Amino acid sequence: MISCDVSSDARLGSAQVILKEAAVSIAIDHHPSFTGFGTIHLVDPKAAATAEIVLELIDRLELPITKDIAGAIYSGLTTDTGSFKYQSTTSHTLRTAARLLDTGIDSAKLSRLLFDDEPLAALVMMGDAVSRAQLVSDVAGGQGLVHTSVSIEQRIGLDEMAVERVIESLRKTSEAEVAAVLKQADDGHWKVSLRSKTTVDVGAIANGLGGGGHKHASGYSSKANLDETVAELIAALNAKSVS
Repeated sequence: MISCDVSSDARLGSAQVILKEAAVSIAIDHHPSFTGFGTIHLVDPKAAATAEIVLELIDRLELPITKDIAGAIYSGLTTDTGSFKYQSTTSHTLRTAARLLDTGIDSAKLSRLLFDDEPLAALVMMGDAVSRAQLVSDVAGGQGLVHTSVSIEQRIGLDEMAVERVIESLRKTSEAEVAAVLKQADDGHWKVSLRSKTTVDVGAIANGLGGGGHKHASGYSSKANLDETVAELIAALNAKSVS
C-alpha cells in the first residue's frame, strides 16, 4: 500500500483495513506532524508539497515524465501551495512548476478545474457559510479568530469535499489571524480546518487536539458537539498564546 499526503493512519478512514493487511506500506508525506506509520517512509517536511517528493522518486527510478504524469504532479503542487501563495513555496517549487509546464500541460485548464469550477449548489453553500461567520477578536492574545460551520443539512446534495474551499474565503478576513471552518462529516462528527497568516502555529494547535498539519494550515476531528468544539478550539488558541 502507498499513501500520499497523509500524516496519520487515523486519516486513512476505511483504507486503514488495507494498511493493516498490507505486507509492505509506503508513506509519502511532507507534514511535520507525520506519525511514523507504515513500513517505509519517504517524508520530507521541507518539501512544499508531497508531489515534489513523488517527482523526486520518479526521477530516481529514471522514468519518463509524460504529460499525464506532469499534469498530476502539477495539480498536487499547485493545490498544496495554494497556487504558490503559501509560505512553503520556494524557488525549487517554482523551478519544478516550470519543468512540468515545459512538458506541454495545459496549466490554465488544470487551474480552472481545480480552483474555478463549482456547481451552483456549492457556491450557494459557501455563500451561506461565509454569511454566518463569526469574529472573536480577543482570541490568541487579541489576534482574532473567524469561524463558521457547515452541517450535513447545510450541504444537502453535496459531499464533504465541497466544503473544503470555504476556508480559502474565510482566511482572507483582515481582522483575524486564524480562520476555522467546522465541517460535519457524514458520520456526524465535526472536522475542523485551520489556517493562520503569520504568527499562530495552527499545526501545533491541531496536533494537541488529535490532528496535525503545517504551521499555517492544519486540521483535526472532534467527537464533541458544535458549540463544545468551538469552545475547545478557542481555549487551545488562548492557552497557546499564553505559553
